[in-house]
Amino acid sequence: METSYCDGLELIQQGAEAKIYRTEFLGKECIVKQRFPKKYRLPEIDEKLTKKRLSQEIRALQRCRKAGIPTPAILFTDLVGNVIFMEEIPGVTMKEYISRNSGKEQSKAVERAVERIGETLALMHNADIIHGDLTHIKYDFKEFPKQRYCLMTVRKPVSTNFF
Repeated sequence: METSYCDGLELIQQGAEAKIYRTEFLGKECIVKQRFPKKYRLPEIDEKLTKKRLSQEIRALQRCRKAGIPTPAILFTDLVGNVIFMEEIPGVTMKEYISRNSGKEQSKAVERAVERIGETLALMHNADIIHGDLTHIKYDFKEFPKQRYCLMTVRKPVSTNFF
């Protein structure tokens, strides 16, 4: 079911399963992920499958947080409208990060980033959390003075985890 939450919002990406928007919610910059209906599926099956996947995603975010993997805060969910509002954490895709740091001098930075992705995946797997659809384009990368964050997602939160 399409909802009016996203009418007029800035669309920043569309994947196979969802549209990702940027907006403000309760005074915070946030990302809105809206799963949309698949026209090729029977409506009854599509609705059940979409709700199941949305619920699984919310649980995965909570389980990651419980396992000590920082994740964007969930600000609001609507299982009828198939929408999740999440804290926005600006960054670049891992693909962009690798491209920007592809010179010889930067190769160590890329190597460290890839190691951190592996460390995060290990934490997830130790907590019995499986991402299920990993590619370099699904990682967002944010550098901080002492930490590196990586969102494993379709650009912005899908099955989201970061470090």
